Amino acid sequence: PSGDDGVERYAHDLLHTPPPGRALVIGTDDHRVFPILFVQQVRGQAPDVLYVDASLLSQPWYREHLRARWPELPEIDKPVALIGALWSDPAWADTPILLANVFSRPASQLPVVPYGLLWRVLPPHDRQVTPQRVIDDHLAALARYGTPPAPASAPAHPWTADLHAAYHEGTERLLAALRAEGRDAERRALLDALGPWRPPSR
Repeated sequence: PSGDDGVERYAHDLLHTPPPGRALVIGTDDHRVFPILFVQQVRGQAPDVLYVDASLLSQPWYREHLRARWPELPEIDKPVALIGALWSDPAWADTPILLANVFSRPASQLPVVPYGLLWRVLPPHDRQVTPQRVIDDHLAALARYGTPPAPASAPAHPWTADLHAAYHEGTERLLAALRAEGRDAERRALLDALGPWRPPSR
């Protein structure tokens, strides 16, 4: 619907999830890639963030399009293999790599932590992260979005409903992990710190 700006809002927030500087985000589905292209190319936002559609990466024309923006990007047509190749190069060691969604079985095996509405892939040299650091980074990413998207007054477009679920998915997973590990104090502190980002179910 013309009055439903939820898809563009998601694209804006996705692109502002990584900290300032170069970052790579990988995901799938038209309702992600096209709004992100619009926000970057028409709105001119987040030029340092490269969004890669995992389902298009096998196409030579698409890889050429990506290298027009990042000439140093390796010529690799599988997203998880691309991540491995990037991290084998010291020049990429500190470049954040994030997932918008789990798009394949190999992607589901990557070590990830919640990071706003995305999932940060832990690089080989930085996998000993503490729960408190995961919490702090997740809250900082949420804070970059401002206020949560307002609930739709009418039934939302299916794309909006799907994308808006991502705003709370990471938080729910983090709360569940803290509960499973018996970290009740950290769990309660996270719920208090979430403020307006506290999931409706909580």
